[in-house]
Amino acid sequence: HLCRPCHNREKAHSLGKYICQKCQAIVDDIPLIFKNDPYHPDHFNCNNCG
Repeated sequence: HLCRPCHNREKAHSLGKYICQKCQAIVDDIPLIFKNDPYHPDHFNCNNCG
């Protein structure tokens, strides 16, 4: 058995998906990539525009 974060990482890897760096869930759509870290677009907040 795996904990939720490890399960999500294994599943994402097998599906060729990314893991959101904020919520640690699989990003099913197109991820927003900032400094090589993927995010759900609604989980990323720009320091400049909010």
